[in-house]
Amino acid sequence: MLIPIIKDQKTKVEQLEGLNVKLLEAEVNNDPDSMDLLNEKIDGISNEILQNHAVIQEAALNQDSFPITEAMEVLPDFKVKRTNYSMEIADVEVALKKARDLLEISINKEAAKVVLEELKKENAFEGKTR
Repeated sequence: MLIPIIKDQKTKVEQLEGLNVKLLEAEVNNDPDSMDLLNEKIDGISNEILQNHAVIQEAALNQDSFPITEAMEVLPDFKVKRTNYSMEIADVEVALKKARDLLEISINKEAAKVVLEELKKENAFEGKTR
C-alpha cells in the first residue's frame, strides 16, 4: 500500500527539482511571466508532496502491525560422553579366587629373557633335559 505512494512521491520530487532549475533559468533571463507560471507549478507540486506525506504517515500509523512469528526452541541433540574406566588389582590372591575369568595371565617376555640369561650364567640347567 505504501510503495505506490512512495514512488509517486519520488517522481514529484524529481519534477520539483526540474522546475526549480527552470525557475533559476527564468530568473537569469529576467522572464517574470514564466517565473510566475513556474512558481505556481512548484506550489502545486509542493502541496501534493505534503498531501502524500500526510497520507504516508497516516497509513503507517493505521497499518496492521507486522505479523509476529513465534520462535520454536531448537535444542541440539546431545550425546552421552563416553566414560573410560581403569582397573587395578588390589589383592592378587582374591582376584585369582573370585574373578579368574576377568584376568589374563601372560609372561613378560623381556623380563623372562633376563631371568633366563641369569640362570644360564649360573649353569642352573645342567643335567636337566626338560
